[in-house]
Amino acid sequence: MENSNSSALGLYGFITATFGVAVTIHFQRSEARLNLNPSTRLSLLLLFAGGSLFHIYLPQLLGLVLFAVCCSLVYRSICSNGTLSPEGKAILITGCDSGFGHILAKRLHSLGCHVFAMVLHKDGDGAQELKSVGSDQLTVLEMDITNCAMIHKVQKEVAKQLENRGLFALVNNAGVITHIGDAEIIPTDAYKRCMEVNFFGTVEVTKTFLPLIRRAKGRIVNISSPSGELPFGSMSAYGTSKAALEFFSDILRQEMKAWEVQVSIIQPGATKTAQVGNVNIWEQQHKKLKDGLTPELLHDYGEDYIDEIKQKIMVIGPSFRQQVGPVIDTIVTALFAQNPKPRYTTEFVIDVLKTLYYYLPSLVTDTVLNQVFIAHRLLPNGAKKDNFN
Repeated sequence: MENSNSSALGLYGFITATFGVAVTIHFQRSEARLNLNPSTRLSLLLLFAGGSLFHIYLPQLLGLVLFAVCCSLVYRSICSNGTLSPEGKAILITGCDSGFGHILAKRLHSLGCHVFAMVLHKDGDGAQELKSVGSDQLTVLEMDITNCAMIHKVQKEVAKQLENRGLFALVNNAGVITHIGDAEIIPTDAYKRCMEVNFFGTVEVTKTFLPLIRRAKGRIVNISSPSGELPFGSMSAYGTSKAALEFFSDILRQEMKAWEVQVSIIQPGATKTAQVGNVNIWEQQHKKLKDGLTPELLHDYGEDYIDEIKQKIMVIGPSFRQQVGPVIDTIVTALFAQNPKPRYTTEFVIDVLKTLYYYLPSLVTDTVLNQVFIAHRLLPNGAKKDNFN
């Protein structure tokens, strides 16, 4: 009996050693590094705890087989969760004047990447701050993503600096949000502007830089929004453009597999960026919105209802989370994970809202999602019951 037990322990030890050697060889042969994040540690703990239970409570052969299968599954999980070294990797980021792009450019530069930071205004404060870093590994270039000629000019400059090396990653971060309010009262020009920047601009940049990315078998990270997947009330112009971006990203991800290029979407939560927290911008947009309404729409919705939209924006904007760290950390994860996820969210509440949206009746979700940003206290003037005869 003791000999049989010793043989079983020897086989368990042999499987464990084989598992360890296999993991070591994998990470020595690949560029990736072992990522001992909490989920990896938990997997290892459960693996070896399970092995002890298999040995004690299961027949010898069955226990060994189950343990070997578990080792195989954990091996695949660990290897797929490895992280790539950022050192020396060339990454291009759009929208670096402020917000996520600005902070991400600094973070990636500090990790040893060669960062190409695209700004809309080369003489702006954000561009000057990035230039003050004074490093040849942080290149600041002016690029309007709605200007095709400018995009192609920048592509030639980047290709020249890379000297026939590929571009490891493109982060499509540049975006705008114009006019929050009911779909009917938002001017059509606002829809066009959002699509021009958030969708068409991003598509043009992606198509232009894809040859360099394909050469490096690199990756694309598109900064989207939960409103591109969830139909939040009052966000029709912005949400529609991000929904188009999401669909484009999902299709591109499928098509790029043949080239070993990976595509990920980031859906940041409500974060206070330069535009969101700028009261003057919302004051100007509200005035333009109100001035552009026809007399009929102004009568039907009512000035009180429209003014309430501005008041709500003034309240919720400053209350958004000011710490951008979680968003930047998520983007960095998507950039350097050996096998990045197709889609990342940065707040648990987003996942909760998605669950509600996909699994509850529209009678419930319409009410919830329509009240997430602009929780109206008033009804449109023409929708009040007293106005129906």
